[in-house]
Amino acid sequence: MKRTNLLVGGALLLASLFTTSCDQIASSLDNPVKSYLSLEKDSVLLLSGQTTTINPKSINDNGKYSFESSDKNVATVDEKGVVTAVGAGLATITVKVAADDYYQEGTAPFKVKVYGVIGKATEPEIGMLVCQDGHIHADKDAECTKNRIAMLAYVGNKSKCAHGLAIALWDAKSGSWTDAVNYAETWGENYPVTGGTWRLPSTDDWQYMFIGCGGTTPYIATLTQGVKVDSYGFFNKLTATGYSLPSGYYYWTSTEDSEITAKAWEFVNNRFESWSKVYGDMFRYCLAF
Repeated sequence: MKRTNLLVGGALLLASLFTTSCDQIASSLDNPVKSYLSLEKDSVLLLSGQTTTINPKSINDNGKYSFESSDKNVATVDEKGVVTAVGAGLATITVKVAADDYYQEGTAPFKVKVYGVIGKATEPEIGMLVCQDGHIHADKDAECTKNRIAMLAYVGNKSKCAHGLAIALWDAKSGSWTDAVNYAETWGENYPVTGGTWRLPSTDDWQYMFIGCGGTTPYIATLTQGVKVDSYGFFNKLTATGYSLPSGYYYWTSTEDSEITAKAWEFVNNRFESWSKVYGDMFRYCLAF
């Protein structure tokens, strides 16, 4: 009787050991070794148009790497890990090494911060801040070597622009139309911007900036007295910068109606009016680039 019990017990023990061994083998196949993916560096600061290459490392020498950008308006990445800065902002490149029969999938983040450049401005950058070095910043608190001076308001080559327009963050002064035209040179000397030129906005400049900021009024080639436009998007974006809003009712444009009259923009009522050039209206300059 005891002999039978011993035999049965031994058989059960062997079965248990065999089962455990099989479970361990199955577990090692289902849960392969970690890839321990690492990067040569995990972040970079670029200007629009610049490139860098991500160099991942893993104990899985035969692993296949892939790369994906969280925001292609900020940075793109190709299958070889070459990152191209597109526009101002912050993007995360997710780097992966594929799983295989032995290694697990590995992932690592690569942070890309981009400063835009006015010569390569993009529409998603509209509403962002422009510094005197010509850089565009998505983060108003970001460190900058030069002062903030304007808000990007239009991207395109209309209105006699190479790339677009930005509006000054504060008023210059007030005076006659002739004063407004002449003071633009002094403003430019006081606040030079790399790659840009200050000018008194024309009615075209104002319209394209309004449209660029989301205005729904189509461009009007010939502005009649008191014609209204949609400048709410422009005003809202300027408000969001936290800088000085328009402080006067009327702002001179460079557009003349006659020898004695010129157009002014009445921002409160969103319309253009024709005024005598001797009237005292506000100046706020735009940056053409």
